[in-house]
Amino acid sequence: MLLLISWGVLGLSCGSSSKQPAGIPLAPLVIFGGDTPACNIASFRLTLTGAALTPTPTAGGVAGPPVALLLAGQSATLDFAVLQDFSALINSVDIPEGSYSQLTLTFSDPQMYVVNYNMLPPSVEAVTARLTTASVSIPIDPPLSITSTSAVAINLDLDLPASIQTDADGAVTGVVQPTFSVGQAAISGASDLGELENLHGVVQRVTTSGSSSAFTGSFALLPPGLSPSALTINTTSTTTFAGATGPSDLAVESFVEVDALMDSSGNLVAHTVQSEGVENPGMSVAAFLGPIVSVTAASGSVTQFQMFVREESPDVSAILRTGELLTVELSSATAVNAEASATNFDRLSVSRAALTPGQEVVAHGVFQVSQNGGTVPVMSATAVFLREQTLSGTFSSLLAVSSDGVTGGFALLPCSDAFGGRAISVLTNAQTSFLGVSGLNSLTDSQALLVKGLLLFEPSLTSAGTVPLTPPSYLFSANQVHQLP
Repeated sequence: MLLLISWGVLGLSCGSSSKQPAGIPLAPLVIFGGDTPACNIASFRLTLTGAALTPTPTAGGVAGPPVALLLAGQSATLDFAVLQDFSALINSVDIPEGSYSQLTLTFSDPQMYVVNYNMLPPSVEAVTARLTTASVSIPIDPPLSITSTSAVAINLDLDLPASIQTDADGAVTGVVQPTFSVGQAAISGASDLGELENLHGVVQRVTTSGSSSAFTGSFALLPPGLSPSALTINTTSTTTFAGATGPSDLAVESFVEVDALMDSSGNLVAHTVQSEGVENPGMSVAAFLGPIVSVTAASGSVTQFQMFVREESPDVSAILRTGELLTVELSSATAVNAEASATNFDRLSVSRAALTPGQEVVAHGVFQVSQNGGTVPVMSATAVFLREQTLSGTFSSLLAVSSDGVTGGFALLPCSDAFGGRAISVLTNAQTSFLGVSGLNSLTDSQALLVKGLLLFEPSLTSAGTVPLTPPSYLFSANQVHQLP
């Protein structure tokens, strides 16, 4: 499984150790969080205040005391609405060797936002969320086996559609009954713990020498919501840099996006590092991450858009809080690009004309809380980057398929109202991985799908590879197609 770290972690640090009985060997455990998607939920935050594993009972039915995975005072706040086929790192902790058959979680402070695309322009509405329970116990079957010889990772998944209750008309009521599952994570045929896509944040310090001969350097990265600790990202001779020539060229306070590997020893090793600009909260310069909800265009080019602020880096919540709309103003000098590591198989255009509602972006620039008496904060953007994302929808029709069975495309009907019921042309090639299905010819009518990759908009293109288009077209360049059971 490819694991993406989408940070929403508060007060956690990798390598922490729970207080355990003496004489029992300890072994590293990494905990990831994920989600099954729910349409039009812009954000659902939940704070984990406790997590503990219960040892498997002995033959006599006796179970040892629970083992804490979060230390006293630690908590993890995750936005589960964006973890569609992605995962967030919750913690890394050393626990006693043994077998564990149950995970108990406690949580608090649910926060929910929905996007109303039936309004012109669309609006973001806060929903008062109410938990039916503050604690759940989840069985682990088969039991989790922990040994000191190697690190183990587990996935903690929230089934958001089953957790969030709706009324007879499908409207969200705010009642949340947390429904979790847990299982061991693994990459087939590899000893590594995960491929970590789109890890992002602000550089705190840079080291130009490696901690071992395998590493050429490292930098400390502070993702949004992670405080006060930062993560150490190691670089190698094969690490690719964009916007910087290497570790020594990374400026402190620069915002970077990283694709990295978590190896079997728990080291974060970068494949790709993209530097996007230096932030300066004292000068009201910051990066904001979230989906575009509406655009304003003139002469075929987008002049401004509104986005839902899901994350900000660095933290400028004293001035502009998450959960709000932000108006992003563009000029001819605003750079519009896709992430260096993002899938764009056919090298489709990325420009101001290609910005559209539903895209996940990071916007950089100077912001102010209001302008000319307006109530929506405004940013003068210096750069906008399209980010990889996952769309949920149903298979509609096959558009093209090559002899390899995986290169071509199909039509997807997204469940989000952001697309006004229009189909999206999903493009695939030999690099696209298929989960739950063998290839394009095996996709089933009306079957639920998750597609992961880059969402694009083409005003005039009539074809992409072998896929015919009717402009203007939504396009999705997919590196993964996941057919749900």
